[in-house]
Amino acid sequence: MSSSSTFSIALTCLISHRDLDPETVSRQLELVPYISQRKGADVVTPKGRSSGDTYKEGKWGYEVEVANIDVLEGEVARLIGHLSSSRRFLQDITNTGGKVRVFVSFSRPGAFALELGPRVLEDIAAMGVTLGVEVFS
Repeated sequence: MSSSSTFSIALTCLISHRDLDPETVSRQLELVPYISQRKGADVVTPKGRSSGDTYKEGKWGYEVEVANIDVLEGEVARLIGHLSSSRRFLQDITNTGGKVRVFVSFSRPGAFALELGPRVLEDIAAMGVTLGVEVFS
């Protein structure tokens, strides 16, 4: 594939934790989120109405639209490099029960998700192996 003309590509970092303060995450990572939810805040529907429920945890998300598959690896490397400067902050989140996920989304009918944990990725990196994911339609 050399073009994303039949699908869109997004690179996302999503962070969640029971005590997450989204403003702290934005300041620490120096990124502007596309989603920012504070625990206890009213859940608002896409139409802007209160659902009567509250968020059970804090959530923060950053997303980059990737122009095409040819630049995807560079965009992933750029985001990981940026996040690396806040390694201890992110480790504190995961070590206290939160989740920090970076994923690539290919939006099209019949889409799916693949998520690999840190241990698998460490093993892959330690062997010098490149992980590829191919999607055929």
